[in-house]
Amino acid sequence: MPAFITHLRSLLPCTDDLRATKKYWRQDIAAGITVGIVALPLALAFAISSGLSAEAGLITAIVAGIIAAIFGGSNYQISGPTGAG
Repeated sequence: MPAFITHLRSLLPCTDDLRATKKYWRQDIAAGITVGIVALPLALAFAISSGLSAEAGLITAIVAGIIAAIFGGSNYQISGPTGAG
C-alpha cells in the first residue's frame, strides 16, 4: 500500500473513536448544536470584516466543519469553522 494512503488512513477515526461515539452520541449532538449556534454568526462576521461576502463565511464554516468532523477532533485543540474565515 502506498505511503500516502497509509498516512491518510492514520488520520481517519479508528474503532476506539467510534466506540466512544456510540456511548456519547447525545452529548455530541448537543455540543454540535451549541457550537453551530456560536460559530456560524462568528464565521459570518469574520467574512464580512475581511471584505468577503457573508455567503463566503457561511460556506467556509460548513466546509471546515465537515472536514473537522471527518478527521475527528482533539482533546487538546478546538477545531472550528471560524479559523479558516
